[in-house]
Amino acid sequence: AAVRSFQRSHQRRFFGGGGPPPEYTGFEATVRTYLPENHHIVLATLGAYFGLYMIVKATSGKKPVADDEDLDLKPQTQVAGDIPSVFSDKFDKWSQTPGNPAKWEKSIESWEKSNRSEARMAVGKNKRLTKSKKGGKGKKIVDPFKSKLRYDVIAPQYFTNRIVGSTIVSK
Repeated sequence: AAVRSFQRSHQRRFFGGGGPPPEYTGFEATVRTYLPENHHIVLATLGAYFGLYMIVKATSGKKPVADDEDLDLKPQTQVAGDIPSVFSDKFDKWSQTPGNPAKWEKSIESWEKSNRSEARMAVGKNKRLTKSKKGGKGKKIVDPFKSKLRYDVIAPQYFTNRIVGSTIVSK
């Protein structure tokens, strides 16, 4: 009986339905002639913000690039970043200046020396293998490639040289 009385007394509400459409005046009336629904106005506002953003990005940002004639192409002392990239347009003009090719060759030699020393460091001892925690004899130094297998990498049959290289795999 209590449920029935609740159902009878419960009032249904319809929010925003059934009323007359609002009447707009002034600027909003002008806008509503082109964009009658609320979601049309939202989309137009988002489009306007995006358009402004794109205009700002297109007009600002990068500074004008100086002409090649303004560049200082005289040979100078070795400074990091002094030599332009081989792939840049400035490298050809820079390399024609007297003294610069020698500087470039010297930088390549120093780069090769630094890369060779890094390779030697990688071959050095692994300190963890020689230390022992118990104070007795140290661990044996084991060749890390002793437990590896070597497989040839073979290309498909339509290549003339089928053996491309080899790879090392753990057992």
